[in-house]
Amino acid sequence: ALDSPGSGLLTNFYSQRDESDASISFDGLTAYGHVPYTSDLEFDDELTFEAWIKASDHKPGTIAAMDENGWGVFKLCSQGSHGIESGCCQAGEGRKHNSIAFFPGQSTSTDGICSSAFSTEDPILIGQWTHILVTVKSGSYVHMYIDNKLQQLSNATGPITDPAYSWPIFRTRGENATTGNGLFFGALPSCGGTCMMLNATLDKIRIWNAAVDKDTVANNYAYLPASVNPNYEHIVADFEVKGKHDGIVENLAGTAQDMYLLGAASLDYENFAMADHPVHGSALYFDGHRMFMEVRDREPGWFNSDNMTFEAWIKPNDISRGEVLAMKDMWGWSVMLMCSGTEGENCCVDGDHLQDSIAFHPFDGQGPCSEYPSSTLPVQRGVWNHVAVTTEKLSGGGLTVKFFVDGIAAGKFSSFDYTVSSTGSHEGTITFGRIPDTSSACEGGSCMQYIGHMDNVRLWSMTLGGDALAHYKDVRLGQLHPYWLALVFGYDFDIGAAGNGIAVDISQKFNAKIEFTGEEQDLFQGQTTHWHADELNMGEDFFPSLPRSMYFDGKSVYGVDFHPELAPPESMTWEAWIQPDKIGIDEHRAEVLTSLGDPHMGWGVMLMCGKGATSPGCCENGDHIKDSVAFFAGENDGDCKDYPSSTGHVNRGDWNHVAITVSHIGNGKQITFYINGTKSGSY
Repeated sequence: ALDSPGSGLLTNFYSQRDESDASISFDGLTAYGHVPYTSDLEFDDELTFEAWIKASDHKPGTIAAMDENGWGVFKLCSQGSHGIESGCCQAGEGRKHNSIAFFPGQSTSTDGICSSAFSTEDPILIGQWTHILVTVKSGSYVHMYIDNKLQQLSNATGPITDPAYSWPIFRTRGENATTGNGLFFGALPSCGGTCMMLNATLDKIRIWNAAVDKDTVANNYAYLPASVNPNYEHIVADFEVKGKHDGIVENLAGTAQDMYLLGAASLDYENFAMADHPVHGSALYFDGHRMFMEVRDREPGWFNSDNMTFEAWIKPNDISRGEVLAMKDMWGWSVMLMCSGTEGENCCVDGDHLQDSIAFHPFDGQGPCSEYPSSTLPVQRGVWNHVAVTTEKLSGGGLTVKFFVDGIAAGKFSSFDYTVSSTGSHEGTITFGRIPDTSSACEGGSCMQYIGHMDNVRLWSMTLGGDALAHYKDVRLGQLHPYWLALVFGYDFDIGAAGNGIAVDISQKFNAKIEFTGEEQDLFQGQTTHWHADELNMGEDFFPSLPRSMYFDGKSVYGVDFHPELAPPESMTWEAWIQPDKIGIDEHRAEVLTSLGDPHMGWGVMLMCGKGATSPGCCENGDHIKDSVAFFAGENDGDCKDYPSSTGHVNRGDWNHVAITVSHIGNGKQITFYINGTKSGSY
């Protein structure tokens, strides 16, 4: 997906952290991890715990345990299996060897892990990465999954057949415990790190104060970054190693504290679960045979707006043919590549469409193809083209349909017969890459299967104008888009896609599924996910979409609408990474970085000229250091010599981190400057 190269705005970026991946290694002897207690860990209504585990032996161990005799997740063993006796459950207690168990917490002094836990039917495999997930709603259910497979659960007497026996009341600590020890990994908290020690590596540990539903599990969210999970607002902790932080694993989300590694616990940079990939440029490839993509409506009407815009980047293969790019249900509204006559496959025999034009199906039912409106400009096969179709409701009924190819208007058609709603189109599913018929009748190309790449697919619930389409077709989609609130879905295929069967919707409303007819496609190779070369091409067939910064040309100004929180009365912190352009050794330049109002009534941050400089905007009567950072506010009364400024300077041409803190002290304010993490003056 894209930011268009050379667009002039998004041309450079600063990579703020070392994105090294690693797992957390526990040696089964002294290693454990600890998250100090905070009230954020104190919840007992709903819980989801998930992690990737690679066990090193058959012994039992603590995966996670909350406080003293609170809820926990464990790896169990059965006594006598593999010659192991110590710490295993009794042979008659119904536990499978190497099963995963959820202990809801101690309600009486006799409750123990072997006697009171729920455990899985399937074991985990030794020496192999396995995903485990436990989701609990207190008093209602506990569900456990191994590699996304829902498990038959057992208790101390054997398999649970009556759902009434899987209604746990989980606790953050035992019934009589009063301590607040926090959350432990790799060891039981009550043993001080000396029993139930785990010999395994863990990765991508996530804890939610919500019970993740079955649809979320089925949609393979375990293989995606936590930020795209629909329950993201409920996340408490996301312990995934990003960057090199010896002795600590940063909590990347939620409000719980970081995990401290104790004993022999360490980070293993050679061994980690490749479950979700970083954002990188990708496009989806349709093979014209078995592959297609589906997105399902959550509520009726989302996909049926009379005022609508569909846009995408496409790179069709070299053979002209009739091909569906997107179709709502069975012959609802559709966008397709057209041809006429009898020479090409699936061409409109009676039509007068331009070869390789874009057509829109606007009828209730299939209708005659000769009457489909189509573009007056063709796409070029074998290269990237941006295509867009807009619909706009007419006052007396019907629609106006407009086409755009590479940002250029390519035809306008109006008819009272055009519609985006059809009596046979109720399911609310949009299929990409073919007619939505998975029967054997569609083998070959008879269902207008698309062959080629597709990228940056967007559906809007409004009619976008030609100027907006032309300007934003090359820009990575985000909340700065002026029509962001009208976005129904947007797929850039930079996260997920064929690597795990999901295309992530940028708006996080409608994640789509990559589907295959016939036998299920093997998207996972071994125990790590890989981008499947046939479906997801990462070479030259995408527009780059890496992290970006914004470049200011000295003329353009970018604004944010005013909000009272932008003018805090007591204290504030402003920070940014900046890379100011180089200037001559004898040159001076005053540059505003951020400004709310002006020096007489607002506040702002700027780079200053040196003492005595006379260049435009410089403070001639000031004593500022050249390229220092200054802060102005209303009480300066606009006199630049009184602006507090840093005692150090930024380095032009390099990335610099600059920060300013404003704190309330007595009847005044204290302003402190920092450059690259080092204090640089306080006033």
